Amino acid sequence: MLTALTALHQWQPSSPADIPDDTDYPAQLAPFAGGVLDAASARLLTDLHTRARPPIEVSHGDAHLGNARATAKEVALLDFEFTAWRPVGYDHAKLFIFLADNPAARRIVLRNIDPSAAAPVGLWVAVALVACRELVSHHRHADLPDRNRRLHQLSDDLRLALTHARRLHARL
Repeated sequence: MLTALTALHQWQPSSPADIPDDTDYPAQLAPFAGGVLDAASARLLTDLHTRARPPIEVSHGDAHLGNARATAKEVALLDFEFTAWRPVGYDHAKLFIFLADNPAARRIVLRNIDPSAAAPVGLWVAVALVACRELVSHHRHADLPDRNRRLHQLSDDLRLALTHARRLHARL
């Protein structure tokens, strides 16, 4: 799946304006301030994203194993309804969150991020954003299977993202 995502991320569409822009992470993080995120963490993530300015790429937007089909030779991505321009790392963040039960696969996802430039910033800000969204969704839906376990894992993922964000912010 990472190979298929990399090919998508490297794609240069002939009509870039036809792909929605979903790059305003500060606006997307704002609703979580004072709720899922304390105000200081929301400011940290916003400042980190604004100052580091991670590169933008075409993102699938819903990267999880259910949106891929594999043959013996390749993996095809499916369901492009959430495709948009996003900072690098968003698709990796989605995979990271959805692979919570597979630490080995998560390590592979993290190794696939370019450690140079601002790509790690894009990843960890996106992990925080995705974790916030998932936490709100899981709090809203009491009937979700394994809800309490997922809430705990998502809270851990959010704390991990904030730890990395603080470290990256200190380097700026």
